[in-house]
Amino acid sequence: MTFVSKNAENCKFKVDMSEGKYRSRRDGLLNILFHATELPNHLYRQMNLSYDYYRKLISDLHQLGLIKRVSQDGMVGYQLTLKGKKLTRTKISYLKYRPCVEEETDRHYSAKRRRRIQHYAFLYVLFDRVGIPYEVFAKPSIQDVDVNGDKIYFYTALEFKRMIGIEATPFKGSKLLGFLIGRGKIISVYRTDFEMPVFGKHEARIPEYVQRYFSVPLTTAIMICWSDFSATHLFTRIIEGKSYDKKSINTAGYKNFCILPSDDSFLSRLNALYIDHTATEQRLIERYRIDTSNKDTNGRIRFLFGTGFMGDDPVLICAGNVNAVKLKYFVLNAGKKSRLSYILCRYRDLAVLQKVTEDDPIKVLTISLSDD
Repeated sequence: MTFVSKNAENCKFKVDMSEGKYRSRRDGLLNILFHATELPNHLYRQMNLSYDYYRKLISDLHQLGLIKRVSQDGMVGYQLTLKGKKLTRTKISYLKYRPCVEEETDRHYSAKRRRRIQHYAFLYVLFDRVGIPYEVFAKPSIQDVDVNGDKIYFYTALEFKRMIGIEATPFKGSKLLGFLIGRGKIISVYRTDFEMPVFGKHEARIPEYVQRYFSVPLTTAIMICWSDFSATHLFTRIIEGKSYDKKSINTAGYKNFCILPSDDSFLSRLNALYIDHTATEQRLIERYRIDTSNKDTNGRIRFLFGTGFMGDDPVLICAGNVNAVKLKYFVLNAGKKSRLSYILCRYRDLAVLQKVTEDDPIKVLTISLSDD
């Protein structure tokens, strides 16, 4: 059964591949709860459910004695009760969740830990909507996954750490939630409600270990957020390099760092991570007569912060997702030199990039459909 509101015509998300996956919406919530270990109070925002209907489902599970309300440190959520965990031993249809329960303890979770596991709940709802398996019983073990296979799977940071054992110690405390593995790539996954996390030096060691165990370079990370509004804020913080409280912000050494709102555009943005956009870029370079060399017409060396130059004006082409790493240096260069610059992007990124660059001498142009 898909997550839809009572009025399907007004459902929030048109892209939803969860149809037929669950026997009921209640089972859908339990599936997420078994894997995430806590349901946030506002998880409905990521689902095709109204607040009232979400509250009804929570109330039903509570009355059945399967969940309990946890309210502390200013956070509200719902966790499995002992009766809820016993479902994996008393009901055949829930036996598949036994590994999830066996990994859990009843120890007190800190606010930091609870915030992290609530992030997983949001991710799992999103992955249901776009058809990415994350369940332990719906994917091969991380040791056996085929990186070059056609299917994309999500593996948690904990699954990776358990695989490499004691060697995971150097990046303990990482903000990493997990990896998307498949279609020839491994992509790091992060999530935030609004603020850009502060990455420590140990975050940059993750690609090193991935390369060692999978023999596949890890060059791309995605930060999943709520909306274009959140994405605008995150891009701005990355460019400025500082958080509200003046802490240093970086992109953890990733060559590609993309910010993906968890709305209906997510599936398109996800697919764009696996597409080679070289041909599109080349067509745009030819159409706009962009000089991609690092020398001007007089043979003088010039810094190449974007894709090239239209005359003397720097140009950055964003044929797929916007790479925050390249965007940062392009915007800073435009502001420092006070020179007109251009960004070519897909229409879905237009509003965000216009807002991010509104105080800089930058014009944002869209790539026509024929260039996609």
